[in-house]
Amino acid sequence: MNRTPDIPGDDPGSDATPYRFRIAEAARDDLGGDEQLLAATRVVLPFNRSRYDETLKERNALGDLALLQHLLVLVRPAPKPIAGFPVFWDMVLGLTRNRVIVWKPRRGSEQPASLLGSVQLDDFERVGVTTVPDRKGRTLALKISLAHGPTLLLDVLAGFRAETEEFAEETQHHIEVRRFLA
Repeated sequence: MNRTPDIPGDDPGSDATPYRFRIAEAARDDLGGDEQLLAATRVVLPFNRSRYDETLKERNALGDLALLQHLLVLVRPAPKPIAGFPVFWDMVLGLTRNRVIVWKPRRGSEQPASLLGSVQLDDFERVGVTTVPDRKGRTLALKISLAHGPTLLLDVLAGFRAETEEFAEETQHHIEVRRFLA
């Protein structure tokens, strides 16, 4: 787990730069004056709302092909709202010390385009990464349990496994620290 704010020698525009630094640069207007992005990842809302099943039973929806999801995001209407969490079909999540920020990404880019909203860390019960059975095998999902809302399973976008694991670990760490200090 990397808790250092900077990685010396990294060029902010290069592909070798960690994802959170690339997102922080693009979203600096959405961050408060003293806020710093601690982790970032990219997730997609599952096609079938039944995928919110907390029991992690077999999903009976379309295949979880990242390319298919990405293409369908471009033509689908916005998803139905979820109580306590801003959603879109394709999302960029960013973690600060006090909140998780949710952005809609630019088309054809990993950069955030518009702010969907944010959720205070006090509103989270637990955040982790889990595997979910799917008709094509197993899918990696970010499992978010809200304190006063539903449990969400957001599919990890292909190529963002390490970022999602870091995001979940950092978020859970900050949730536990806040509980300890309360």
